[in-house]
Amino acid sequence: MTESEGFVLMGFLRELIQTRIKSKDMMAHKLIDQQIDAQPDSIYLLVQRGIFLEMALQDANAKLENLKAQFNIADEGEIFNPQYLGVHYKNWGANLEDPSDRPTFLASKEDSSQMTLEDRAVKFLSKNSSKIWLLIALIWVVTLYIKPW
Repeated sequence: MTESEGFVLMGFLRELIQTRIKSKDMMAHKLIDQQIDAQPDSIYLLVQRGIFLEMALQDANAKLENLKAQFNIADEGEIFNPQYLGVHYKNWGANLEDPSDRPTFLASKEDSSQMTLEDRAVKFLSKNSSKIWLLIALIWVVTLYIKPW
């Protein structure tokens, strides 16, 4: 790691450590935990990816500001309306709560009746992914035996 990469990494990690959130989506939290556990190097890779994306975003924003200034274009307001990300995407690196506060979980059993179809599909897939892959493998094996050589 070069000295400049070390500064970038430490800046990113400092923002990571100081970032606090008020709430979490329980379904997203469980899905993330499952997938993090499946890849031993996931934390390392996610930090690298986050830094790459942050650098690309800074570059794109600088180019956008230059174009806006060049063509006298005003901001048109917010077009990004996240659900899982909530308002947190704007607050990376900001401490939004007391460190003593504990995050609350939005998706509880009472809220399951209000889940969107997409949320239910993700929940179903995360619960049954091993069965789905087993079925795919079984279909593949069956097609090998049925298919004439």
